[in-house]
Parts: sequence; C-alpha cells; structure tokens
Amino acid sequence: IHDVKICIYDPQHDEHVSGQLNDHGKWEPVVVRSFLRLLRTLPNTHVIDIGANLGLYTLLATQYDRHVIAVEPLYDSLIRL
Repeated sequence: IHDVKICIYDPQHDEHVSGQLNDHGKWEPVVVRSFLRLLRTLPNTHVIDIGANLGLYTLLATQYDRHVIAVEPLYDSLIRL
C-alpha cells in the first residue's frame, strides 16, 4: 500500500482487515483514495485517527508529513502501531 509497511494480525484470525491487506494489498480502496486526495489538497491538515486499528490511515498520513494522533483502545492493535 503506497510503500507502507503495516503489521497485520494472522489473516486466519482477522479475515476482515488483515486478510484483505494480506490477500489483496488494500483495504477500503475508495475511502483510501479520498483520504489521499484530501491529504494532497489540504497541506496543513492534522489527522486524528480514532479507532486506528492497525494504523493504515495513520501510516498514510505520515507519508505526507502530517502530524497524527492515533487513538486505539485495543492493546493487541496498539502494539502493532
């Protein structure tokens, strides 16, 4: 995904997100395209990623040198960030 390395769960235990990332290399492609378009057109934007999960949007925002606050309550996901 845009040369971003992301730590996923075992796809057998998380088919929904990790499975899609593992099998297809993408997650929510329409939303990701819109998010990237916003990052390109709004250069001074800060990002708050609430429910960051594996941090896909956080990682994408950092590629555009954005300041990001990622909030994730689940410990297993938090350690992957």
